[in-house]
Amino acid sequence: MQTTFLLDKQFTPDLGYPLGKIGVRVVVFPKRKDKASSVDSDVPLDLQAEEDFSSGDSEVNGYLEFPKRGKMCCVFLINGQRHHGLDNTFIVNDLKMKYLRKRMIVAVDLDALSHELKLELARSWHTGVANCASFDEIKHKLVTTLRADAELNDLADELHRELARLEPASAEVQKMFGRLVAGHYRRECGIKPNVRTPTQRSRYS
Repeated sequence: MQTTFLLDKQFTPDLGYPLGKIGVRVVVFPKRKDKASSVDSDVPLDLQAEEDFSSGDSEVNGYLEFPKRGKMCCVFLINGQRHHGLDNTFIVNDLKMKYLRKRMIVAVDLDALSHELKLELARSWHTGVANCASFDEIKHKLVTTLRADAELNDLADELHRELARLEPASAEVQKMFGRLVAGHYRRECGIKPNVRTPTQRSRYS
C-alpha cells in the first residue's frame, strides 16, 4: 500500500561558486492510524530543545537503517550512498520544528557539488571528522532553506495546535498519577494522612 505523505517537496539551493548546488528532498509522514491519539505517544509538550529525544515508534522507523533506525533522519548522499547523517535533534534544535521530529525525513543529494568539495567531505567523514568548514556552509544553507518554507512551518504549527488541544487531558492524568504515587509512598513509609482534628479545623476556619 502506497503511503500518502503530508508533504513531499524538493529544493535545489545554490551555494555559489565554487561550491555548487545541493538537492534537498523533504518528506513529512502522516500519523499512523494504529497509534493512539495522545500527547505521550507523539511529543511531550514540556520537553526542552536540548533534551535527548527517544524515537520510540516513530513514523519514520521503517525507512531508516539500523542501528540508528528512527534517529538518523537527515542523510547526506553522494552517488546515492549515505556518507553522513544527523539525528532528529537537527529537526528540534536547528530547524526549530520540534513537533515534526518523528514525522520528517530529509535527504540531501551532494552530487551537484564541485568534485573537490565532494572529496573533502568524503575524506573528513571517512576519517571520523563529523564537520568541516564547507559542511558548515552546506548545513547553514539547508537550515535557512527549510526554515523559510511556509508549508513546513504550517505543518509544524498545525501539529503543535493538535497536541495543545490534548494537553489539558494529559496534564490531569499526570496529576492523578502524582497523587497515587504520593499516597503509595506515605503508606509504605507509615506516614499518616495529614487530617485536621475538629479543634484544629475550628481554629483555622
